[in-house]
Amino acid sequence: MTTYTDLPAVPLPPGHFVSDAPELVDIERVHHWLSTDAYWALGRSLEKQRA
Repeated sequence: MTTYTDLPAVPLPPGHFVSDAPELVDIERVHHWLSTDAYWALGRSLEKQRA
């Protein structure tokens, strides 16, 4: 099984970071992308996304 510690580190541009903290997700921005660009979620409402 591969763990995160087995993977090589990837340098990020200055000012960028990776997090799995849900409170840092910009829900409205994600919804906009999903509902306008992702073919499998075109037209999806914000309420449906939050469900």
